[in-house]
Formats: sequence, structure tokens, C-alpha cells
Amino acid sequence: MFSYCNTYENVSFFQGNCEWSEWSVWSNCSAGCEGGQAVRSRLIRVPAKNGGKDCEGQSQSVKTCNFYPCHEGTCTAPKVMSDCANRCPQTCGQLMMECLEEDCVTGCACPDDEMEYNEQCIPVKDCMCTDENGIEYISSQTVENECEICGLWME
Repeated sequence: MFSYCNTYENVSFFQGNCEWSEWSVWSNCSAGCEGGQAVRSRLIRVPAKNGGKDCEGQSQSVKTCNFYPCHEGTCTAPKVMSDCANRCPQTCGQLMMECLEEDCVTGCACPDDEMEYNEQCIPVKDCMCTDENGIEYISSQTVENECEICGLWME
């Protein structure tokens, strides 16, 4: 009688934990003044397999940049002068990203309780959700995927 070969009692031998790639370089700032954002990204280099640990953290990171006034000392409405113009999140898109915390810097920003969306300042509750395919949903919709629930900032 033949016996089976390659039988392992320790299944962890076949497990593989997820591994991220290195971060990309920061993108150019999206605005020349009064606040923009720079983004960097990373990819899953090795996906988790056979019950290994999933990658932790986000695939994108964002930081604010060029938040100084376009015209010396004044901000173009609706932006206002802020003691912490580089706060994060600053835009609706940053609500779903991992933000890089930085020391506060004076400059132009949307008023408190508002976020930038399409170069306008809007109430946070009006921010649209964008899924991984770039499809936007209005703030009253609840859209779930395997790792996020869109609209959590409204609670």
C-alpha cells in the first residue's frame, strides 16, 4: 500500500503575509497657492495567501502643500486665513485616505467644518464618496465594499 507524500501538519508553512511595496515619490502639488495636495502610493507586492495576514494601512497617503495666499496676505473667497492651513483632512478626497500629520502652518484653507471639493468649500456632510473605480455617490447613499463604508464622516 502506498502512503501519501507531502503531508504537512504545520499549515503555517504555506501561509504568506501581505507585503507592501515602497512608497512612490510624492506627486506634484495640485495647486500653486492657497492649498493643494500631494499624493504618494504603494502597491501590494506580495498578497496574503493561505490565511496569512492582510496588508495594514492604506495604499495612498496625502499631504497638503502650497497653502500660502496667492495674493500676499489675503485669501481668495471662500478660503480664509487659518493658523493650521495644512490640517488633514483638507479635501473630501482625503476623508478616505491616510493623512500625513504635519506641524501647523499659517495659510489659506476652507473654513472650519468645510472641505474642499472641485476647488470649492462645501460642508463635510455634502462630500461625495468615490469608490475604487472612480464612481461618485451622493452623501445620502451608503455604499459598502469589503473594507470601507462610504459616508462614515457624517456620523
